[in-house]
Amino acid sequence: MRFDFTRYTEVYTADFETSTPLWFDKEYQKKTYGIEHDEPERARIWAWDVCKEVGKQYVHKSGTNMLSFMLFLKRLQPNCLIAFHNLAFDGSYIISWLLEQGFTHVSDTRPRAYEFSTCISDMGQHYCYEINLGDGHVVTIMDSLKYIMASVKEIAKMYNLPILKGECDYNKYRFPDEPISDSDLSYIHNDTEIMRRAISINLSHGQRKFTQAGNARFEFKHTFPNGSYDVYFPELPNDVDAELRKAYVGGFCYVNPKYRCKDLGEMISMDYNSMYPSQMLFKPMPYGEPWFGRGKYRKEELPTEQLDLYIQNVTAMFELKEDGIPMIPKRKMVLRQPDTYLTSSEGKMITMTLSSPDLELFFMNYDVLRIEYNWFYAFKSCKGRFITPEEAKHMTKDEIISESGKGSLYYKYFLKWRYIKEYSQGTERAIAKRMQNALYGAEACNPLRSSSIPYLDENGLLKYTIHEAKDGTPMYLPASIFTTAWSRYEIITAIHKYRDRFVYCDTDSLYMLGHNIPKDINIHDSLYGFFKIEHIIEKARFIGAKRYIYYARTPKSRDYKWEIACCGAGDSIKSQMCWRNFLPNRTFYGKLSMKTIAGGKHLVETTYRLTV
Repeated sequence: MRFDFTRYTEVYTADFETSTPLWFDKEYQKKTYGIEHDEPERARIWAWDVCKEVGKQYVHKSGTNMLSFMLFLKRLQPNCLIAFHNLAFDGSYIISWLLEQGFTHVSDTRPRAYEFSTCISDMGQHYCYEINLGDGHVVTIMDSLKYIMASVKEIAKMYNLPILKGECDYNKYRFPDEPISDSDLSYIHNDTEIMRRAISINLSHGQRKFTQAGNARFEFKHTFPNGSYDVYFPELPNDVDAELRKAYVGGFCYVNPKYRCKDLGEMISMDYNSMYPSQMLFKPMPYGEPWFGRGKYRKEELPTEQLDLYIQNVTAMFELKEDGIPMIPKRKMVLRQPDTYLTSSEGKMITMTLSSPDLELFFMNYDVLRIEYNWFYAFKSCKGRFITPEEAKHMTKDEIISESGKGSLYYKYFLKWRYIKEYSQGTERAIAKRMQNALYGAEACNPLRSSSIPYLDENGLLKYTIHEAKDGTPMYLPASIFTTAWSRYEIITAIHKYRDRFVYCDTDSLYMLGHNIPKDINIHDSLYGFFKIEHIIEKARFIGAKRYIYYARTPKSRDYKWEIACCGAGDSIKSQMCWRNFLPNRTFYGKLSMKTIAGGKHLVETTYRLTV
């Protein structure tokens, strides 16, 4: 498949409106809407819409069933691209229909007449499909959620579009081929037009790849002249990537056990400005081919002093220090601990692969009872210039942006987007933020990629088998490893610095008791590598990782409001939450989860439990 917008003759956005479980609750339909029907439960679409841009106009085509949608695709010019927002849901209807109609799924080859291929990860991430509708007529369907990672509602506001997402009564039964009402047509038109407008805006900024990470990496590579990118970021063999991948860890999210589930008073929250871009600019970052060695990394024994970053594999027995912060992730280790991070190896020797910043944190936070050094990979590194708070006082904003990060391999890439972010609002600023944050993960893609192959089971339900891993194009994983490692280093060392006040952290944020700002912390509203004060908090409660509530204002406002974060809870759940009921193990009804039934998927309402 060709993961590039510019390779397609036409680009459309599309959306399905589908049945819900309450359609088949006949008592509910009769009582609520006065509707009686005898349709057996089966997922189906009752409306579809596609939108394309013609000049400065947005043209729509709509229908009421899957057959009419497929006939519409058949009449398009060859080599068209159709973008659905959240293809994992809408795509289940498409794949189910194709298999029911006798289309054959093929892998590793371009589909022939009445065949289709899919790009679906072993984790169920739907990227795109390619469908041959006969006579050489091939269309590609992609997931625009991978291209712009936000909801349609958020995108309309983020891009300051002249239209917003509307409202629709999904649970009202629609008879097969019932004409679409004017209100429903307006609703679905807005959804597809919002996405078509957003895609046009992104394309005008050169965002031609199918994913945010793909666009970031494409642009980053082109900041290096004459193919020199491959010298600095060579493709590493798959076996080396597999060894190094054990050191790849994400953000750090932790609640101080002393304050978990407690009612707290005055606090401040601080955010680290552009955490990942800052590390890539100011911290030593790896480049080039790694040097492999047995045993313990010793810089003086290596052929050059430039090999000053390393990833070390160790086997160790350890216990958390009295003032230590647990920071070794459990991953797949079978240990009897309820939290995300290890407080003990429980008397066992555990093998770990740690980047040099993580190894330093390991010794900082744990008493290491025994350790064996197995092997290491060492890397050359370079870093850019960090503007100190004193220097910043005597520089203009433009001078700071221009000088900040000079010397980093990432300087040229970030320079462009920093200017746009600093001097723009709305759409421009949103794109700049995404393009900066997407780069760090662009090199983390696993070259060994398993895929999910769709089929229908004996009950007509869409299922998947996992296809064996295939070798893909290797990326330069060490860049991602050290970006996240240095970010954890920043947060965890800051926690130690203010240990008596620390309550909670999440990747780039720090929550501390009291309203006073520490005198020895770098504070600035926008400078990279500095913290900024996000909220002045009056009361707060932290239940667990990404589960908290607080009443706060921003430094520039006197208006207080409630802030709620709750991992896995959508807006319908969070709207039910308040200070009185935001408590451990409290349950709320209305969480939406996808359930596969014949024909596609239904969104089913279930309970949400606020776990510790």
